[in-house]
Amino acid sequence: MLPRPLTGFARNKPLNAHPLPQRPLHKPVRSAIRIEDPLVMPLVPGDANPTGTPGTVVPVQPGDVVEILVDGIGTLSNPVVEP
Repeated sequence: MLPRPLTGFARNKPLNAHPLPQRPLHKPVRSAIRIEDPLVMPLVPGDANPTGTPGTVVPVQPGDVVEILVDGIGTLSNPVVEP
C-alpha cells in the first residue's frame, strides 16, 4: 500500500558513471491508469509497472544493475541479463 498523497522522490542510482535524474513521486511521467489500462492482465505482488524515464536515457548492458530508491518504500534492484 502506498502512502496517499504520494510524497518524496524516486531516485535512480548512477548507472555506468552517468548520473540519473530524480522525480517527485506525485508527478509521474505517465499516470498509472494510462499505463495499466492497456495491460489487461492482473498484477501480482512483486510486479513492477514503470511509469517512464524523466529526462536522461542511459543504455544498459548485460551485467548492469538498475536501482531505484523510493522515499518511504525502499530500493528496487534489477540486474540486466541477456534476453
